[in-house]
Amino acid sequence: MPTESGGPSRPADDEFDRQLRALTGGAAGPAGFAEPSAAERARRAGRPARVRPARRRRESRQARKLREPLYLAGQAPPRPARRRWSAQRWSASWLAGLLRRYQSWLLVLLILAALVATSIGLSWLSTH
Repeated sequence: MPTESGGPSRPADDEFDRQLRALTGGAAGPAGFAEPSAAERARRAGRPARVRPARRRRESRQARKLREPLYLAGQAPPRPARRRWSAQRWSASWLAGLLRRYQSWLLVLLILAALVATSIGLSWLSTH
């Protein structure tokens, strides 16, 4: 800022400026903390603690239990996923499941077959 005399003025030296000058000039002294090198960190790390097999089994069992979904009262758990084709047996239960799965398509096919048979029968009756 210009002063009344017209020349540039220098602001008053405050504490912040002194500390900044001390840091940049190297007169601040040693650092408050020193970060260890990579070799020192690796040396300090050592080997990880070994987990006993019994503890590992217990933790595994607990994790499996925590992964199980919770059901509200009165709700049954969902049915297990369907098996793959190669694992299924050719049996009456398999056929029943297949019929249940494609029930709507079978109904449409039966209705179409009945209509075709009716039209063929009516045309045969009209000619005889």
